[in-house]
Amino acid sequence: MDVENSHNYAFWSADSFSEDQYSQVTMVNIGNFSGVIVRAKAGVDEFYLGFVGSDHTYSIYVRTASGYTDLADGFTETWSPGDIIRLEASGSGPVDLTLLRNGTPVLTYTDSTYNITGGSPGIGIFSPSGSNLRVDNWEGGDLGMLGVLLPETQEPSAPGNLVATAIGVSQVHLSWTASTDNVRITGYLLERQDPGSANFVQVGTTTGTSYNDTNLDAGSAYSYRLRATDAAQNLSDYSAVASVTTQAGVAATDGFNRADGDLGSNWAKPVPASEQTLVIVNNQVTPDIEGAHCDAYWIGNTFSQDQYSQVRISNVGPWNGVIVRAQPAIDRFYMAFVFGPNDYRLYLRKDGLYYSLSTGNTETWVPGDVIRLEAAGLSPVQLTLLRNGNPVLTYTDTTENLVGGSPGIGIYSPAGDHLAIDDWGGGNLGGLGILLPHMQAPSVRGNLVATALGVSQVKLTWAAADKGHVRRYEVQRQDPGSTSFVHVRTTTRTSYTDTGLAAGSSYSYRVLVRDAKGSLKKYSGVASVTTASPRINPRTAR
Repeated sequence: MDVENSHNYAFWSADSFSEDQYSQVTMVNIGNFSGVIVRAKAGVDEFYLGFVGSDHTYSIYVRTASGYTDLADGFTETWSPGDIIRLEASGSGPVDLTLLRNGTPVLTYTDSTYNITGGSPGIGIFSPSGSNLRVDNWEGGDLGMLGVLLPETQEPSAPGNLVATAIGVSQVHLSWTASTDNVRITGYLLERQDPGSANFVQVGTTTGTSYNDTNLDAGSAYSYRLRATDAAQNLSDYSAVASVTTQAGVAATDGFNRADGDLGSNWAKPVPASEQTLVIVNNQVTPDIEGAHCDAYWIGNTFSQDQYSQVRISNVGPWNGVIVRAQPAIDRFYMAFVFGPNDYRLYLRKDGLYYSLSTGNTETWVPGDVIRLEAAGLSPVQLTLLRNGNPVLTYTDTTENLVGGSPGIGIYSPAGDHLAIDDWGGGNLGGLGILLPHMQAPSVRGNLVATALGVSQVKLTWAAADKGHVRRYEVQRQDPGSTSFVHVRTTTRTSYTDTGLAAGSSYSYRVLVRDAKGSLKKYSGVASVTTASPRINPRTAR
């Protein structure tokens, strides 16, 4: 652009285009902002704009006489100099918009409000002073029948960094780095080499960069490779081969591939925790009545207490997941579930109440992901939540120490969400080295231990400090949403029960120690705890 700190646009006027069109450009450097436009017209201040604002931000906007309107934003991709940004627009009433990075769709939006039609593709830059933003190698054209203006003969690049991870005795999770193409990648073809075979055979296709291969044999070695295809059905070279061995041990699996109805004789419902019943619909599991807690555990085998439970999430919402160490006639088990795309949790069910143990928000869950919960040990119990075979959340239970029981599944589907799960597996952890290093400290800080007692009480205990010189202990509490500690009790004992608290709320505590003269001697670390909830309320995250 000739002047920085201003919006600069240009559209191609040497040809006429259909309204189903694309515009793409190579970014020489990254900053706020450079990109492409489509459906721009002379004398009419309107067009669609796709741009990169930073290495982790990218957006689709619409420009009208009223100004700029943000339609969609993305944050998961990492953009680098040399990447190709492409914007596609197709249809009218509504208009489907797709933003692509190196030929792979990363952001979409369906516009049923502005419905800009006609016009031509082009480019746009806003370069803050000194940024010197630049773009190169522009092209644009009609999407046409194949999504390209001209016959496309360039092969995509080969997929990179193929990783195969065993997730249980019968599933393997595959992930890889996206291929690139001069127009767009339309999908990937996955091939598997079975034990004892010299040949690879195609086992699946996907448009994403991950895939779960199911119904495999326990303790068996498999090898995988894949290649990309584009809109003109050009095939890339194969990726490198990734090999993996499924886990061995006592295990059970259920793909739910049978007639609609109840789960069958291998499953039982833990009561009163399961308020309604899980059923099979279209070869997946879903609640028979939405808006209720629905759980089931496997009774077809006997398991050790070091066990796992995993399931593939068909869709994401509050909430679907797995349970372990569930027992008949004992209303207690551990549970892990996905609450939203960036919300996943570990809970304890005990005597009619739910206790929050740990929550995470850094992972982005999508349909098809496998959630897995592992429980190992006793006094303490180590809990690990995994996404597609990778640990993402842990908790060490030093208080409840649930033992025995069996793995299972659980869903709460708000009315109309139709949440479902598929491809369950559960079994013994065994001596496979599955147990992973502890990632999150327990709720003990120094000598102070905080334990929730139901919905409204917390018990605090701590070690005595120099009995001959201590006059009193001062208990302080930090309430939910507060940044300050307030005094709640003074005692000469080494324990205290705090009452009158709110259900399902997080509190933090510390204890100040004063000597015989009343001077502050030392203080404990901080211990945090969440009181129990009679129910997990899925609607709070909406």
